[in-house]
Amino acid sequence: MPAIFLSHNHQDKPVVEPVAVELMKIYGQDSVFYDDWSIQPGDSIIGKMNEGLASPDFFLFFVTENSLNSGMVNLEWQSALYQAAKGKITFVPVRVDGVPLPAIVMHKAYIDMHRDGMEATIQQIKDRIAGKTEFVPKHTAFSNLTYTVDGYLSKELKITVKASHLQESNPKFMFLVKNDMDDVFVWIEGAAGIQAGPHQNVEIEGLGKASGLIAAPFTGTIRPNFPITFTIKSKPECRPVELLDVLHETKAGFFEPIPRATLQ
Repeated sequence: MPAIFLSHNHQDKPVVEPVAVELMKIYGQDSVFYDDWSIQPGDSIIGKMNEGLASPDFFLFFVTENSLNSGMVNLEWQSALYQAAKGKITFVPVRVDGVPLPAIVMHKAYIDMHRDGMEATIQQIKDRIAGKTEFVPKHTAFSNLTYTVDGYLSKELKITVKASHLQESNPKFMFLVKNDMDDVFVWIEGAAGIQAGPHQNVEIEGLGKASGLIAAPFTGTIRPNFPITFTIKSKPECRPVELLDVLHETKAGFFEPIPRATLQ
């Protein structure tokens, strides 16, 4: 069984103890040094701490403002880091409350409880101790294109489409609106002309009928830092534009929704 030391400040026990308990269930109480059960009444605190730090296989340093201001915790993690530098133990920082890691620890990959939450942190710690190195994708929902909406609803909407990383060679988009197709029109700011249509009538589950306005510039691409702004305006005497979604043509005749970003 691996020996595991949990270095923390007593004020952080509400977040450290659930980790200790989960590890105890797997490896047993004797393999997990957690002061509430590893140090009993009458024991020498320093003596027990020294035993725990003598030869752990894994040292978990729970980094918080409290632990960084604790003289005892500082002694623990600095001693453990020295052992880790000699290859004797595995030093695993666990960032808890968002405080920056000590500069000398910054070279270590850390587990981010502050960002990922309790459940994910416990699983990451279990996996690290068990030696699991399976890659878990975190960016499967990436979209190079996003759009923002600005303007005056009663007059016109300005929809700016941006590329975050990659160049998009096909700048053709469909704008889904609740308005009748003949009541609104679309153009591109700064463009001499646009390719418009053929517009489509679309049936959306839960929303009913909508109009799909299709538009693209005659030439050009969308690149990072070079967005395209479309303007949709209702004709006189017609109700304001009601935008439902923006879709990008990813292959001939096939449109996929792109995410809406928050206007900065």
